[in-house]
Amino acid sequence: MTPQELVAPRIMWAALLSSVVVIVVVGFVAIAGVTSFQAVQWAHLLPSDPEQPSALIWGMSLLPLIASFVLPRVLKAKAPPPTSSSSTLQRALTPFILSMALAESCALSGFVAALFMGAPVPELMLLPAAATLFAGLTRFPTAASFRALASSG
Repeated sequence: MTPQELVAPRIMWAALLSSVVVIVVVGFVAIAGVTSFQAVQWAHLLPSDPEQPSALIWGMSLLPLIASFVLPRVLKAKAPPPTSSSSTLQRALTPFILSMALAESCALSGFVAALFMGAPVPELMLLPAAATLFAGLTRFPTAASFRALASSG
């Protein structure tokens, strides 16, 4: 793959990661009203009552992140063998976009969970967002990563 072929996937990668940053900023401003990093109540990072439905919502927000690693592999295993006319970019782009979008939905789900949790623990949205950022940073589009995504089985 040429560097020119990787420009569009890298733009998508940057856009999806920047949306996670926006989710965190909006969440802190809208939910927590945090004006400084020191104002975050780190002692309430985990819910004290696991029976709360909001804790279940927060836990479920991590499921799309897990799916973002599993579903591209499932798609790759079920994909027809590559033809000589299909390029590496064509075969790898769908699993790449799917994995990034699912990972982004993890951060968005964490944001929604923080909305339901309310005042004492809005910092919980940081955990799905941090996991999403880490997963996104590991998925920077390179020629090698796209060859791996495009290979069958």
